[in-house]
Amino acid sequence: MDGTFNWSVYNKKLLQAENVCDSSDYNFGYEWKELSADGVPIPTRLGRALVRKDNGMTLGIHKSKYVPVKHESVVDSVLETVEKLDCGKTYTTIEVFEEGRKLRGQIYFDDVTIEPQIGDVIGYTIDFRNSYDGTWKLAMAGEGKRIFCLNTMTHGMRLSENIIKHTISASVADTSEKLKMAMDTFVNSEETYKRMIETKQDETTAKELLERYLCRMPTKSGKPKTNDVQLEIVCGQLQKERAMLGNNQWATYNTATHWATHTPKGDNDRKRNETVVGRLNDATTRHLKVEQLKDALVYA
Repeated sequence: MDGTFNWSVYNKKLLQAENVCDSSDYNFGYEWKELSADGVPIPTRLGRALVRKDNGMTLGIHKSKYVPVKHESVVDSVLETVEKLDCGKTYTTIEVFEEGRKLRGQIYFDDVTIEPQIGDVIGYTIDFRNSYDGTWKLAMAGEGKRIFCLNTMTHGMRLSENIIKHTISASVADTSEKLKMAMDTFVNSEETYKRMIETKQDETTAKELLERYLCRMPTKSGKPKTNDVQLEIVCGQLQKERAMLGNNQWATYNTATHWATHTPKGDNDRKRNETVVGRLNDATTRHLKVEQLKDALVYA
């Protein structure tokens, strides 16, 4: 990043920008319709179509046991839960994709931050998702956003589909308590990050960790293979992070969070899905790998 530009101020404004789509984009009715093949009805246990009432668009094909959760209910439940937390000023983003099939939201807590070293501030967000096509499971996650670069730092709090469904059908009190616990985990992580900053790490060790946790691909033989293109990208980012943050674990960890958040593309990576949804799906998978690397650093 350009050292003459104040990225922290710019990125803070991005997080503070309210971006809520019109409620009609996610608040719409739907109904089930039976499927058929050559005029012969298909048993609902094998599949049926979830269809929008307003335009007849098919949202997804599901078996009879599938029970959709309304986007509107998810949004209302999350906003009510955040209000109950009463943690100061918040900023909300709500987006829909693929004509309403998917919904994603983010709540940024302006007053919930940590600062592992002077000037290096990490803010707290809640990310939530839902879908009618079944590709995104209903979920909520607590995350840290490093203000300087907007790298996402997950904090092990991912509420399951069952927990959120229970909350929507019952009370927000239980989920509110769990989100408060997740927020406490985020605040307490400041000490972990301080230790990373203080712990020196040679470049060879850093590259070995990045290769092991981020750049290995499964093969049919069962023996993992290194993705050399990704390794080259990651090692290039490592050089930048070490120049800015020092020769420590913090630089290694931020190399990983940059790789997961911004999902850099190699020159030969032509077939990658570059849609917003594709990038979100890719980042979710990558952050799971980053958590494993983080554990390796913490418990080294």
